[in-house]
Amino acid sequence: MTRSSRRIRLSSLAVGLLLLVSAGLVTASPAPAETAVLPVTVTKTSSFTGLVNGSTVSVHVDAQSPPNATPSSIFSIDGRICLASAVINNTADFDPIPGGNCAGHPFNAQSDALVQVPVDPPNKVGDLSFRVGVGTDTYDNGGTPVTITCGPANPCKLVLELLVPSGFVFTSFPLGYAGGATVPGAPTGVAAVAGTASAAVSWTAPASNGGAAIDGYTATASPGGQTCSWTTGPLSCTVAGLANGTPYTFTVLAHNTIGNGPASSASNSVIPTASGNYFHPVSPVRVLDSRSATQVGPYNSPWGFGTVRDVAVGGVSGIPVDAAAVVLNVTVTDTTLASFLTLYPAGQSRPTASNLNWTPGRTIPNAVTVKLGAGGLNSGKLSVFNLSGGVNVIIDVAGYYQAGAGDGFTSQPPSRLLDSRSATQVGPYNSPWGFGTVRDVVVGGASGVPADADAVVLNVTVTDTTLPSFLTLYPAGQSRPTASNLNWSPGLTIPNAVTVKLGTGGLNAGKVSVFNLSGGVNVIIDVAGYYKPGAGLSFHPLDPARVLDSRSATQVGAYNSPWGFVTTRGVAVGGLVGVPLTADSVVVNTTVTNTSLPSFLTVWPEGVGRPNASSLNWAPGVTIPNAVTVKLGTSGRLSMFNLSGNVDVITDVAGYFQ
Repeated sequence: MTRSSRRIRLSSLAVGLLLLVSAGLVTASPAPAETAVLPVTVTKTSSFTGLVNGSTVSVHVDAQSPPNATPSSIFSIDGRICLASAVINNTADFDPIPGGNCAGHPFNAQSDALVQVPVDPPNKVGDLSFRVGVGTDTYDNGGTPVTITCGPANPCKLVLELLVPSGFVFTSFPLGYAGGATVPGAPTGVAAVAGTASAAVSWTAPASNGGAAIDGYTATASPGGQTCSWTTGPLSCTVAGLANGTPYTFTVLAHNTIGNGPASSASNSVIPTASGNYFHPVSPVRVLDSRSATQVGPYNSPWGFGTVRDVAVGGVSGIPVDAAAVVLNVTVTDTTLASFLTLYPAGQSRPTASNLNWTPGRTIPNAVTVKLGAGGLNSGKLSVFNLSGGVNVIIDVAGYYQAGAGDGFTSQPPSRLLDSRSATQVGPYNSPWGFGTVRDVVVGGASGVPADADAVVLNVTVTDTTLPSFLTLYPAGQSRPTASNLNWSPGLTIPNAVTVKLGTGGLNAGKVSVFNLSGGVNVIIDVAGYYKPGAGLSFHPLDPARVLDSRSATQVGAYNSPWGFVTTRGVAVGGLVGVPLTADSVVVNTTVTNTSLPSFLTVWPEGVGRPNASSLNWAPGVTIPNAVTVKLGTSGRLSMFNLSGNVDVITDVAGYFQ
């Protein structure tokens, strides 16, 4: 590289210079100076000791035109940071070759300080300020990297190269750095929570601030590199401009007067999503009954082998056609063979998941939360698939999710609200429901549910069943709807998840009416959460997806063997099938099969004690499903406990709350 070519280029990672050329005066910013050989005099105009990263040092330059100057002659100044031990000459150090001892401004990718002014008129006077740094810097000299380190233990100096018509003159000034100050350490505990096209990032301060107060933090997204900055307040900031549906992690670095510290470890992965959906409870309403004698909806015959039929839900009985998802109670009856039913959004491929599983002759109910189809003829519709045999299908709607105002959800660990068995009584009743019996149960204001809740999510179990019958739950004070929540044959113990609107006004406020059609039956109710206007979380429906199948031949997840006697296992859900690790709670369909003894399964957040509640109850040889709405625990995981015998467990995800 020639001298003239170096004079007109601006290199990266060098001393930052702020300059002002006006009326023959030159002012700049970053470096020190002292004395030079005539015709140039350089004097310090600031202190060169006690420096930290970003300190400014200043010099005054007085250049006289030598006798051989012409009006076209150029006077220029170029500045560098060099090792204190460097012997400065143009070819070995200042214009570095491999092994050179000068670089640019550490930690700041600034241009070289470069001033060029004509010699004429004969006297040039200027004040230049240089910003200096602490740390390690690499200066790329035409493709050849040169690295130096400056600081209290690594002395450096500012070197000025002065070009006048008579040639090159070098002058240098030692830099005295403040003792011991360094950049901060790495922040810890970085966590992210997804928002709409954004993520809120929080962290814990580093163990060391480097001996100088931390004055800022920067959080950076990966991929994409979007950032947010912190200067005051709680240690968090929100990174905007993210792509919904894309997984992101985040790192955070701290800054003090010395410079930027190292980046933290990456946060958990999150997926920004479009704004969530809020719940609108309705009094239970029937939209389908395929039995010819009691037909509701378009079908009056059973589903056959491998049959798929579409069922309109949006646009029916007050459910808007553009609802994002619906909460249903689905019952199968007149079952001729072992089979399963899968509900999914119309217009999409059928997923590897199930909502109801049964053995022949059984009448089985289950709660189903499912996305509705969208676009054209699929809007507001569900596809309902039956694998084998013949089966009649009954569908009742308990509510729907839609973007905009509505009820938010608050999850809680399962807690027992009611047990009518005299030996284990909880709540006001210690005897079975009889023939045609209606009893009111107080839910609002009990078991952690606020008195002004709009609706609740319950797990309802019937046992000691003496005759075929069904149970209907509905808001106290309203007429009993033509709908059911649990259906059973005598002798069976059957659970089902129930989302139900609470009664309002006077003595009905916060209550649920529970009706039994026939025979005697004990009722057990556990509370999983509640909906309330203006509070709680939004729902994000997903296409049904399997996260667990413990059967060895069809294994999904970590286990390929049954749960045994008094066995608890942790099950990962967060971070899988579109559920972010930061999700608060999930809606899952859990099925037990290959049941060897009477038992029950409890599902609860990992990391807390097992509650006195059950999610599924069964007799040996029975395959039975149940929807479970449950808060996620440590690292997005659930705990699952089996009391007795052996049982395989299958879990499909329908959506999450966040």
